[in-house]
Amino acid sequence: MALGIGAALFVTPLYTASEVLVTAGDAPSGVWEAVKGRENLVKLAQRTHLADKVSYSEPLTEEGKLQLAVRALEYRLNIRPLDGNAIAIIADWTDGQTAYDLAHGAVLDFLETREGYRTLKPAEVPQKPKYPVRTILVVGGALLGLLMSIGISAVLDLASRR
Repeated sequence: MALGIGAALFVTPLYTASEVLVTAGDAPSGVWEAVKGRENLVKLAQRTHLADKVSYSEPLTEEGKLQLAVRALEYRLNIRPLDGNAIAIIADWTDGQTAYDLAHGAVLDFLETREGYRTLKPAEVPQKPKYPVRTILVVGGALLGLLMSIGISAVLDLASRR
């Protein structure tokens, strides 16, 4: 059980914010490049002051911090096609406000360069993390601890019979 509680306390939470866009025209195209292009990610990182929110293991220049923030964005900002002419721009981050800022900022940057899109479902600041699900970690840790104790007891019992 201590394993589950420890994991629940020390695993970094991940918050998800998403905004859904729809186009009246044909199926969305070129969205990936328009949102996740290098210049767009740099602009988004600057707009949201992301370089100040990323942790660094060593001192870096401002440019180095920005480059690490952009690299983090490459993994944590995603586009998902939905049914019909809709797309979702999704941001995952370790705090809800930043996840919202990233998703909404990516949409604003995208809408500046594209016409014919409108927001179907605006982003909201997430109140609960998507990950970890603490209940699952605690219950899983308790079960793992139980199985380990049964295994150790069985091994000790076998060893004492010899």
